[in-house]
Amino acid sequence: MSDSLVFARMPVRNRPTLVSLYLKNQKPAEIRITPTDRISVLGNIYVGRIENRQKNIGAAFVRFQEDRTGFLPLPENSPAKEGDLVLVQVEKEAMKQKLPRLTQNLTLTGRWIVLGTDHPGIYYSKKLSPEDKDRINKMAVKIFGNGDSRQFGIVFRTNAPEASPEELEEEYRSLLSEMDSVLRFGMTRTLYSCLHQADAAWMALFRQYAGSCLRQITTDDPEIWRTLTDQQKPADAGVSVRLYEDPMVELYRLYNLTTLLHELDSKTVHLKSGGFLVIEETEAFVAIDVNTGRDTAKRSRQETIRRTNLEAVREIARQIRLRQLSGTILVDFINDSRPGAGNELTEAMQNAVREDPVPAHVIDITPLYIMELTRKKRVRSWSEQSRLLTEG
Repeated sequence: MSDSLVFARMPVRNRPTLVSLYLKNQKPAEIRITPTDRISVLGNIYVGRIENRQKNIGAAFVRFQEDRTGFLPLPENSPAKEGDLVLVQVEKEAMKQKLPRLTQNLTLTGRWIVLGTDHPGIYYSKKLSPEDKDRINKMAVKIFGNGDSRQFGIVFRTNAPEASPEELEEEYRSLLSEMDSVLRFGMTRTLYSCLHQADAAWMALFRQYAGSCLRQITTDDPEIWRTLTDQQKPADAGVSVRLYEDPMVELYRLYNLTTLLHELDSKTVHLKSGGFLVIEETEAFVAIDVNTGRDTAKRSRQETIRRTNLEAVREIARQIRLRQLSGTILVDFINDSRPGAGNELTEAMQNAVREDPVPAHVIDITPLYIMELTRKKRVRSWSEQSRLLTEG
């Protein structure tokens, strides 16, 4: 079935917000919320000044805007000192009492390619098949044959096979030109200059899923609609971009986004079998408890446990992706005395997380049916996004 993107304006926590939603087989799979009354600095590159160097914690405090200071990790042997101007990129936005986290490893993200100053060489998304890697590698030899890429790290994203050789080369040249400009002229710019403004959250989501099975994009924001229609490429030939203008029913109501947000705020997720999940986020890990609830089909106890656990696997993989849970995730399944039941659950979970664009790995399952997973952190979790709206 075809997949779609929805970019809808709606009030969330009494603030004007843009909700970006990716639907896979018509079911919500990934969501981002962005307050429209606040400008994000995530991914932006600035000319900053070191205000305070703290060698005991291996970091410096860098002022990158007149009213904003960030935390920059520095190696012990770094010659940087107070008063120095530095090029920094915002790696993580401020959260609670923590300052924004900065980095000197600069990255520019395109639709198919990511270009970075760290780790020179050519790399590939782990989600790419060996066949796709081989095909892209042949194109890369032609594009980078003159060796001018070796000073940077180049990562081909999961959707890179959707692009033509010409499109890949065009994007690479564009990113290379921008990075060269940032590095060559950045230090000649005035303090607090923004040298690169990162994509908005909605554009990042579009770039992540453009191509492949994406067939429809719907938005009620005229500016987003114009941007998408102006930037359509040959790889987007099968994608319909629609501006929603029905004055009777708002787009967010059409897609029941209010209900979806309420469900994401809840720790409890109900399963069709009658069972349910309880999801708890702590500082150290995420705990997910699987419960049978009431089985109305009058199956045997053992069959109820098996069906509930397997249904839970599919829903857990979906919730991890939808809520952007990351780090260590512990799942407490219902004990199943059948021989091989643990292996069945492990294999089912491995298959379920394989579709996740963010690397997720099943570590093990104990005799007490506690499964450990890990998932890389790419963006804020749902709870962090929601909290940011409340805190401002």
